[in-house]
Amino acid sequence: MFGDSREEAAGSQSIAPGKIILTGEHAVLYGARARACALARYTKIVETEAKGARLGAPSRFELAAPVFFEEKSYAIDELARLVAKLDKRYEAFEQGLLRASHILEHPRELLVYAYAIASRALEVEPARLAGTRLEASTELFVGAGMGSSASVIAATVRLVEARVGKELSREDRIALVRYIERLQHGRGSMLDAASVCAGGVVQLSDARIIYEEASFAAALTDENQAFGWYLLYTGRPISTTGDCVAAVREGYAQERAIWQECDQIGEAFVDGLADHRLMRELLRANHAILTHIGVVPEAAQRLIAMIESKGGAAKISGAGSLEGAATGMVLAYMERETFAAVMAYLADKMPGYVQSTQTLSIDTLGARIC
Repeated sequence: MFGDSREEAAGSQSIAPGKIILTGEHAVLYGARARACALARYTKIVETEAKGARLGAPSRFELAAPVFFEEKSYAIDELARLVAKLDKRYEAFEQGLLRASHILEHPRELLVYAYAIASRALEVEPARLAGTRLEASTELFVGAGMGSSASVIAATVRLVEARVGKELSREDRIALVRYIERLQHGRGSMLDAASVCAGGVVQLSDARIIYEEASFAAALTDENQAFGWYLLYTGRPISTTGDCVAAVREGYAQERAIWQECDQIGEAFVDGLADHRLMRELLRANHAILTHIGVVPEAAQRLIAMIESKGGAAKISGAGSLEGAATGMVLAYMERETFAAVMAYLADKMPGYVQSTQTLSIDTLGARIC
């Protein structure tokens, strides 16, 4: 696993965790509190000498990330032009001329933009980027509500910090990751950036970040509890986060009662850690809201109904999807002793829908050099 290292030191490799939203997706954009935890699955970036530099062409910047895109190299002067182009495309999005999913023309542009903007923020001369190669890999499912874009950005920022021997404050790092990630989602909250940068469990309330005590994460992962938390992967959604956010904004932004109920769910979540009955009620209420605002596909609704019929509770974790069957991650809360039997039941009733399962495991350190 990428996350086995527990010491941060200057080097040429960085990692950043993914994230899972516990409560408050969508609602956080309308003032409701939301919580997320850093997931102990990681994006890793390795900085090495560019292949071109070894072949006598040292003036280029190279990317290699098989999970995200094919290998690509850039002339150094291309980086500034790419940054300017993407800033203009974001302006077009803000003016209503471009959909959020169309800001980036290719997935690799996010990583290039992150490296260039982080370098600019840390006052790195462009010439120092020449001859650099970044190799990115990830244990996260991309586009599935696991914070893969925030994770790759945070790992990139950390790598640039190590390269220049400067360290941003946690707050500045979170702000920078959020700024860069706007290209991926259009309008979003600080939740993903805070989760992957800080680790542990993070609460966002009225645009204020609250870092939960370590005991909060310990309670979520306590194997002595009768109920456990599980992540069920249903496939990559057809809809992007940006498109889901835009659709909810158009249809429900002014529905204050919805967001107030979400805030109440978030407030009661702490009490639910010690009360299995209450936690199930809270998750079922959260699921009902997400279904009402149209981001839970019918197939996911059937899956969650089956989990509820077996005494558990579940909700999507992330933006969801406006169409298709896949919804990325489903966060399930079930009795540990019956988990295997419930999953066998689901596999029989909905064969192939749940593609992967894992027990919730929380990273407590956040983005770092390894």
